Order: sequence, then structure tokens, then C-alpha cells
Amino acid sequence: MRAGARVTSSVRIRSSDKDQLIAELRQQLFDLKNQERDYRGVNDEIFSMDNRYKLLSEEKVRSEMEGRARLDRGMDEIADCRK
Repeated sequence: MRAGARVTSSVRIRSSDKDQLIAELRQQLFDLKNQERDYRGVNDEIFSMDNRYKLLSEEKVRSEMEGRARLDRGMDEIADCRK
């Protein structure tokens, strides 16, 4: 038997096996598409949380600056009253 003939005969798949393989591949494709949607959703959630974190951090800094400014004004008023 020639080498080429041997390869051809070992590669042949029965029709029922092909159907089974097609079904498995179709299921894998479906699963991968669902995973892709899930990952996109998780990525969107991460992006949203990151934006929320940045906004809250900026708000905290602003709030701390306003608090210090109020405290400084209060200290200045106290100093003026003592004079």
C-alpha cells in the first residue's frame, strides 16, 4: 500500500461521525459566542465601575478641599475676633 493511500483511508470519517462532529462544533461555537457576550458584559461593568470610582475620587478631593477652605475661613474668623 502506498503512503498516500494509507493517509486517505485513515482520514475518512463515517457520515454519522461527521454529523456528530458538526453538532459538537456547532455547540462549541454557540458556547464561545455566549462567552464573548458574557465577557463584553463584564468588561462593560468594569468600565462603568472604573468611571464611578474616578467620579467618587474626584468628588472626595473636592469635598476635602471645601472642608479645608471652610476650616481656614473659620480659623480666620476666630483670629479676627481675637484681635
